[in-house]
Amino acid sequence: NKLNDKKLNTTNNNFKVKSKNVRNFKECKDPIMFDPIRTLRLSNKNLRKQKLNNTNTIK
Repeated sequence: NKLNDKKLNTTNNNFKVKSKNVRNFKECKDPIMFDPIRTLRLSNKNLRKQKLNNTNTIK
């Protein structure tokens, strides 16, 4: 029975992660096929752009 509980727990955790990803995807502006790594890369790119913009505005 403990083994079953463990299995349930892991599937539950997986489900949590998936639902979290779905939520993030819904919040994401451009509706590309959801790919966490790609979205991370995109957000990093945007952050870099923002930093560049900030340095430009300071001058």
